[in-house]
Amino acid sequence: MTASQAAASLQDRANVIADWHGDGTRGNWFRRTAFVINAPGTFGNVGRNSVLQPGAWNIDAAVVRRVKVLEGQSVEIRAEAFNILNHPNFGPAGTNISSGTFGKITTSGSPRICEFVLKYVF
Repeated sequence: MTASQAAASLQDRANVIADWHGDGTRGNWFRRTAFVINAPGTFGNVGRNSVLQPGAWNIDAAVVRRVKVLEGQSVEIRAEAFNILNHPNFGPAGTNISSGTFGKITTSGSPRICEFVLKYVF
């Protein structure tokens, strides 16, 4: 096998030899031992988008109050919170079988972010 054939085989889909469902943790999103590299010149039996990745959900909130100071002038007070429940939104698990992060989740979304604004409108 030449170097270009080896590189091309790593871009193919792998073969599934067992149940791939892991325990759903960041370090073991799917069972890595259930996948093997396919033989050169063959196609793997893993379907496209067959491994489910973690979903994401957010709850954002904002509260605004405008207080009139003088005629034509006001103060706007605003508080905003993003991901208000501070729920972890994990990134996708690694799907490159030759990588050390295969089957592991190494990224996550933003934590809770709060903003407070005081604006004088005239």
